[in-house]
Amino acid sequence: MFWLEIIVDYAHSPDSFENLFSAVKPYLKKKLISVTGACGERDASKRPVMGKILAEYSDLVVITNDDPYGEDPEKIAKELISGLEESGKFRLNKNYWKILDRKSAIKKSIELAKKGDTIVILGKGAEQWQMFKDSKIPWDDREIVKEALEE
Repeated sequence: MFWLEIIVDYAHSPDSFENLFSAVKPYLKKKLISVTGACGERDASKRPVMGKILAEYSDLVVITNDDPYGEDPEKIAKELISGLEESGKFRLNKNYWKILDRKSAIKKSIELAKKGDTIVILGKGAEQWQMFKDSKIPWDDREIVKEALEE
């Protein structure tokens, strides 16, 4: 029996967030911990909306990089955080964290988790690369989760 559930999903838009969270919600035993970023060079107006949806469903949130491409990762995170903070229930380093290094963000979510919690890692799903302005690095959220759990 597992003490923690971890879901890795491709959800990366307001609709996909809403669909995933509403599907997961009835099965939650305790807290929902969300790890996500937003893709760069895409519709930035969706980011605050995604932050609001995170605030509606999540107990703890770790904001990180997804695929920033050529866009400033700090700007992307700030736009997600604006929607999250608008709820009034989220405070930096209290119940949400900004950790742009995705590997460290995933590890943080696992450190935060207690028995019965559920972690959702959103935005990349089974993608095998993380895309930056001048580079493309091999990536797999599922492998990062396995490594973090083994540590």
